[in-house]
Amino acid sequence: MGRGDADRLGDRAELAIIAKQRPTADKVFTVEMVGDVRGRTALLIDDMIMTGGTLVAAADMLLNRGASAVYACATHAAFAPGTRDLLEESPFAKVLISDTAPLQADGYDDEFSKIEVISVAPLFAEAILHIHEDTSVSALFRS
Repeated sequence: MGRGDADRLGDRAELAIIAKQRPTADKVFTVEMVGDVRGRTALLIDDMIMTGGTLVAAADMLLNRGASAVYACATHAAFAPGTRDLLEESPFAKVLISDTAPLQADGYDDEFSKIEVISVAPLFAEAILHIHEDTSVSALFRS
């Protein structure tokens, strides 16, 4: 969550930042966190979940620093093998992902206890309508 996201939430949100490093293209690890999460519900926002390792490490860090619950949301779920199991066994209360990338069946039922897929189709349809009517697309993202 960026400062703009926190501003839109007003006094209901405080911003905490978890710094991560990427020593190589395929490795990421968390380094440190700035901010107080004690007794608060934390929301981790990311663009993509591939292996889930860094996201789960961040959730562990938040809980170790006193967060009462941790949720995650990501735009794209490009899950590598084993990512679903990792997320299901993780400390997340819920993991929200969009349907911008199809989830592979991998022998799973569509009912996941922690993973919830949210459709972006209504937003895309509204954007197409705004373009067709020559009205502001950015208006869709203003509160």
